[in-house]
Amino acid sequence: MRGKNVFSFTLLLIVGVLLFSNCRQGSKKDVEGAKLSIPNQVFNFNYLNDNILINGIIDSVEGNFVLDIGTDNLCLDGIFISLNDFPKLNLKRYNIGGIGTTYPLINLIEDTLVFNYNNYKMSFSNIPFVALKTIMGDNVDGILGYSFVKDKVLEINYDKEYIRMYSSIDSMFIKKDDIAIGGWKKIHMIKEKKNFSIPLEIAINNYLSIKGNFLLKLGLSTGVSIFSSTAYNYNLNNYIENKIYYYSKSHQFGAKFSTFKFYSRSVQIADYKLNDFMSEYESGNKNGVKNDNYLGEVGNGLFEHFDLCVDFINNDLYLRPNKNFNTKEKSIKLGFTYLDRTNTFGSWVVSTIIHTSKAEKAGLHLSDRIVKVNGISIKDIGIHEQQTYFDDLDSLTLELNRGNQLIQIGFRLTPILKNIIGEK
Repeated sequence: MRGKNVFSFTLLLIVGVLLFSNCRQGSKKDVEGAKLSIPNQVFNFNYLNDNILINGIIDSVEGNFVLDIGTDNLCLDGIFISLNDFPKLNLKRYNIGGIGTTYPLINLIEDTLVFNYNNYKMSFSNIPFVALKTIMGDNVDGILGYSFVKDKVLEINYDKEYIRMYSSIDSMFIKKDDIAIGGWKKIHMIKEKKNFSIPLEIAINNYLSIKGNFLLKLGLSTGVSIFSSTAYNYNLNNYIENKIYYYSKSHQFGAKFSTFKFYSRSVQIADYKLNDFMSEYESGNKNGVKNDNYLGEVGNGLFEHFDLCVDFINNDLYLRPNKNFNTKEKSIKLGFTYLDRTNTFGSWVVSTIIHTSKAEKAGLHLSDRIVKVNGISIKDIGIHEQQTYFDDLDSLTLELNRGNQLIQIGFRLTPILKNIIGEK
């Protein structure tokens, strides 16, 4: 399990940073992969760790940017800025407040910077920059928010890794019959300020279902994440027996989070039902992450099973199953997640650990820096190779850097969460 399984809600730590904005060491070509056959006039992206990663240029500097409509505008990573040849920038400090247990000051770039993506240009100002790489890894240099797709129709093909933008839905579907002929189903989105939500039904088991509106989060790597307040109200801790518990240290801005993963009986969106679907809920109490209008969030881990079209003009979402519709998520056996910090630290940094896993029992600690896997330097394991690297392994030997001391641990790899729905 790689960095894609780091708690999906870690991006909540930077949402407060992004919402108020107005509008080189980077990974650059590290994420380039084999290009598939795609239609003309489209933009490629890399789908890595369940994130849509766009390679673009900001003020003549190349970088990789996660598409996340759950945030507002552009946000840049501090390391990306400091180690690349940007002109002298005018900065100001801003107190964001309301995140975690502290009220930190963050930096804003007052200058106007131009983002260029395949000759599609957009200007941004009052750009926050924070330590994105500490929560998303070295391959992320920034985040592109809602303003990137505002007043547009966005088509996303997860299978062939391209997006295409239209000025109207009529530009995509020339005739109304094209929607039905193409197998598309339409769902009306509810818009509240800059948030979009869609109806979803999650069958937790044979006895309990949760039905309501979930926030649309294209920057969310998981499929379905249930808010802690919803989990508390539905007493999910007691209703779900077969689950695993991830824990982490403290994150940026002093906030602390943890999560449970489990197989829900099914998740239904429009007329489509995904059975035995990996879901998660945030731990905490009724006062945890909460919004009376939403039960949770839905992200790429679900949408990757579909071709997707989001009409931000009329607030409609269209989807149709793709070839991955019936593909099941791989069983969890690694026992931890990590962030790829190869460029910064020459290591993978352990970010979460599954309670009672073999990795934990072998002595793995949070923040350990992995330098070798089964005798192979992590520098020789590229980001694309990591996506399937652990699939066929049945044992693991890790060489770790902990407090400037090299230590070695080993453990067997066996499924930790089985696809059996706990019922109570």
